[in-house]
Amino acid sequence: MSLSTSKAALHDAMKKLRVRTDSVKELWDDESRRRFERDYIDPLEALVISTVKGMEAMESLIAQVRRECGDD
Repeated sequence: MSLSTSKAALHDAMKKLRVRTDSVKELWDDESRRRFERDYIDPLEALVISTVKGMEAMESLIAQVRRECGDD
């Protein structure tokens, strides 16, 4: 799996998780759900965003190395 494919898959998985957790709010709207979201979902989303940014930086670096080494 390529880096860009992995990045897209990770981003998509987080988006799906967020959609599902948002849909649960209609049925489960109490302090336990809010705490679960605050303690697990929100930090995970922040890590995914950070990871995707890191993967983008890696893609850029790999492209630069390929250009400089002539491995297009």
